[in-house]
Amino acid sequence: MTSETDDIDRADEARRYIIAKRRLQGRTYQDIAGELDLPVSLIRREAKPALESLCETSLAEASQQRCIEAARIDAAQAAIWPSVEAGSLDAVDRFVKLSTRRCALLGLDAPTKHEVSGEVRYVLQNIKDRLTMAMAEVCTEEQIGRVLILLDAPREIEATPVAFDVRSMVEMDEPEKEQEP
Repeated sequence: MTSETDDIDRADEARRYIIAKRRLQGRTYQDIAGELDLPVSLIRREAKPALESLCETSLAEASQQRCIEAARIDAAQAAIWPSVEAGSLDAVDRFVKLSTRRCALLGLDAPTKHEVSGEVRYVLQNIKDRLTMAMAEVCTEEQIGRVLILLDAPREIEATPVAFDVRSMVEMDEPEKEQEP
């Protein structure tokens, strides 16, 4: 009996791997369900933990890489510091570049504000229209409305890195439970 249970566990794990892989390739839950001949609800349920795990791993690796890069910058600055103190303009220039890189890496700089021209607004509207059509395939009208409200909210555009959170996409793909009358 244990052998059958192990076989089922391995099959479930293989299916979860395939579902997560297809989702990362950009496939919709409906496409994956059709390919695997499984209900969409099962595909959603199986994909969620795998994608959340991937997100947590990616965020942890990014944090670790920032620490490594900061340590490298520290070492480089320490190596050129005697030349900076001696007044070498090349060393001072390099030190400033390293400091600038550290500030960008650690998010210490104030965001840079940019004005959006009419042509860019047209491109953004086109992207918004395409996003709406793509979301219509997998989201409820309420979910699409919430995203459009966020897109239309007036705000300054900042030239700062944006972290993409897979968990928020997974949660957005969750079907909302219908309320009973």
